[in-house]
Amino acid sequence: MTDVDQSGKAALRRQGKTDVIDAEAVGYAVRSGRATAMAKTSDGPVEMLRLFKLA
Repeated sequence: MTDVDQSGKAALRRQGKTDVIDAEAVGYAVRSGRATAMAKTSDGPVEMLRLFKLA
């Protein structure tokens, strides 16, 4: 799973903001290799504290 950072945010603001534009931008970023960030995992100390708070 790949997470897409928001480095092109200023360019998207100039074009307008719609879900279609966002989806296309994500698709292009993944295909071009610019989307290199990894998605957050659901383990570790932050997740443990979230579960304690939930309980």
